[in-house]
Amino acid sequence: MPLVFLIYLSGFLDKSNIGNAAIAGLLRDLHLDGSKFSMLLLVFFITDTLSEVPSNLVVKKVKANRWIAFLTTCWGLTMTLSGLTQTYPGFIAVRLVLGLIDGGLAPGMTFYLSCLYRPQDLQFRIAVLFSSALVAGFVGGLLAAAIVKLHGVAHLAGWRWIFIIEGMFTFLVGLLALFLLPADVASSWFFTKEEKEYALKRLGSGEDVPDLDNDSGAMIDSKATMESQDMDKVDGEAAITEVVFEDSKLNPGEEKFEWREVRRGVFSIQTWFTGLALHGLAVNTYSFLFFFPTIVTGLGYSGSRAQLFTVPPYIVGVFVMLSVSLLSDRIKLRGPFVLLLTLLTITGYSMAIAGKTNWVRYGGCFLICTGGFSSIPSIITLLANNTGGHYKRATVMGLQIAIGNSSGFIAPFMYTQEQAPKYIKGHKIGLGFAVLTWVMTALNILYCIWENKARREGRRAGNIQKYMDLRDAGLTEAPIGDRHPDFRFIL
Repeated sequence: MPLVFLIYLSGFLDKSNIGNAAIAGLLRDLHLDGSKFSMLLLVFFITDTLSEVPSNLVVKKVKANRWIAFLTTCWGLTMTLSGLTQTYPGFIAVRLVLGLIDGGLAPGMTFYLSCLYRPQDLQFRIAVLFSSALVAGFVGGLLAAAIVKLHGVAHLAGWRWIFIIEGMFTFLVGLLALFLLPADVASSWFFTKEEKEYALKRLGSGEDVPDLDNDSGAMIDSKATMESQDMDKVDGEAAITEVVFEDSKLNPGEEKFEWREVRRGVFSIQTWFTGLALHGLAVNTYSFLFFFPTIVTGLGYSGSRAQLFTVPPYIVGVFVMLSVSLLSDRIKLRGPFVLLLTLLTITGYSMAIAGKTNWVRYGGCFLICTGGFSSIPSIITLLANNTGGHYKRATVMGLQIAIGNSSGFIAPFMYTQEQAPKYIKGHKIGLGFAVLTWVMTALNILYCIWENKARREGRRAGNIQKYMDLRDAGLTEAPIGDRHPDFRFIL
């Protein structure tokens, strides 16, 4: 986890540093008006969104650890070179390349973790991963305040040094990951033989663990012969958090790529409910990352003081995100936490819109940051927990994040210069997307309750025969996964 955290931290430092560079002279030196700056932000998400699902599908072939290290190294090198870019078209090209690289990092790393941890342990790990975005938020402000003092060194502007120094750091982290990031539990260099055996036993049983090479699914209570590792109660339901089948017809072992599993992922209703919920969250969080320094300047602060005032909301956000995720893993609930946290976001936007003083509006920014960022691990873990099978899970996690990151076509245009200093229009748009997140999450919870009830009452008993007919006809070799009638969805 420390290395995964460091990789994501370095990437998010680079992703958010354009906001710090903007108020440090980028807009002035390159003569970027509001629309040109928004376009710089937008083009990143074009290639980012298009590359996410394909990138996740190649992970099994090239190994996630190698793929993540390769992408991180490329990201750092590209970011470093962006500090030397002299023209607006050049920056557009750099942002397109960065989006292409980032499209593999975010879904790849969440999928990587979903293959290494039990479902009931996953959200806290994803929260640690995404907390690096918040750490990047406040560390980025502090670093930017220090780095811009290099203005004039080697005849380069201070904002250029932000890109160069942070990009070089990411490049070095990528090289470190190339040698230290393990492919799976069995090959972890930092575990003793006994520790590996214990970790494998916790994941599953023997070699049939849901790792990167043999993903058999989770949370299924089969009436076929099996081992159940852990049972918990979720909303009065028996939720099996880790299961390994001994019936080879239901768990065929090594899973091969097939388009049928990709289609199942694309047409899963939970992919779209949670994807649209994540879309709303991403509009809120990306616009916050990109424009919070600008919003702070609208509150009357400037220079290094404005950079420092961006720090406190991120500190609070990290604490809330980790605390909520620990509790969520403990009680096996995801969606209800998103509903509660999204209400914080809605309250924050309301304060920012209606607040009469700068302190009230600044306080609203705390709630926007806390509610938005802290919801992301829950919504991502929810879909990972409710999906069985390697390629279906790779598809749904890539598509969910792609839907979320399509927010990049909206977030860059939310806060424009003519809205200064209060940015009311941008806050109203953010409020609307917070409501979208709440509604989509509520619909997903209702769907899971309905489907679990149908399975408990035996109305999905025919799924096994349908699956066996597909196997007998040679149409699939994938495991039954979440199609099993005893699979229970976590709310």
